[in-house]
Amino acid sequence: MKSLALPNYKTGSKTSLKVLLILFLKQNQLLAMRISSLPMKALMWVRGLDFGNNCSISASSKWPLFNLRKIRLGNRVIVSHHALIGIPALAVDPLIAIGDDTWIGGNNVILCHDTIVIGKGCLFSENVFIADAEHVLGIGVCPTASGIKFAGRVYIGDNCFIGRNVAILPGTVLGNNCVVGANAVVKGEWPDGSVIGGVPAKLLKTL
Repeated sequence: MKSLALPNYKTGSKTSLKVLLILFLKQNQLLAMRISSLPMKALMWVRGLDFGNNCSISASSKWPLFNLRKIRLGNRVIVSHHALIGIPALAVDPLIAIGDDTWIGGNNVILCHDTIVIGKGCLFSENVFIADAEHVLGIGVCPTASGIKFAGRVYIGDNCFIGRNVAILPGTVLGNNCVVGANAVVKGEWPDGSVIGGVPAKLLKTL
């Protein structure tokens, strides 16, 4: 991320140290995010969240009341504003694992009943939805009362880019270095270097 130099204020300027600090943090957004996330990280650590070094966790992100010990964040993971990471209280041995240097974008939703694994160095744009379970549906079935069932583990490889408003459905496996275009609905297995998009998603090309 580009870092801009601070203005060169002359000696004797009435500009306060506080103003200089604010300017510095605005121009170094990643550092500002890490500093602002310290209280949230402390709370998550007390509650049992397993996270690596130099992670940034937005104070507006939402986490499960139970099963925090089933979530593992690698080093330098970023969880952005209003992201929601959920595990049902009654889930049996669930796992959410997010690799080093992965950025979970704003308003992302990750809902796990069994297993969701995200590799290293991935970038998720805003409003991405990932789930390994689905609603129980059928003729005469009321979806508000029918409940949710596990439908397939989700694995996302290293260095993947996920565009804005993408839905990654249960049972999806993305190889390394995959690119998913905005607004795609993804299901199935995709090899390394796949560039996919559409509803439902299809292969556009290979890197």
